[in-house]
Amino acid sequence: MGNRGKALCALLAAGMLALAGCSSATGIPALDREPAGTDQWPGDRSQLENLGMQSVRFLVTHGNADYFATASADEQTACLFKFAQGEASAAGGCGGAGTRMPSSK
Repeated sequence: MGNRGKALCALLAAGMLALAGCSSATGIPALDREPAGTDQWPGDRSQLENLGMQSVRFLVTHGNADYFATASADEQTACLFKFAQGEASAAGGCGGAGTRMPSSK
């Protein structure tokens, strides 16, 4: 993946977390919704290591890539993965998701 692709991944991850605010334990609202038909992991199950298949959520298609989020069972770790369309290998990363903060109304 080139520098432009890495920068896009980082920007997408930062943007998702910033837009999410405090609405989700992981900071990624898509992980709070029920799974849909588009939430099928396109890669090998071993890529998920300690992450649950049940938490996989499709986020968006941008250019020729699909982006997915997933979380650990305890929601302490959230991950973002980028799959080039038609490819089973992914680029991605995980980080601490923090704790749920009360939303202000």
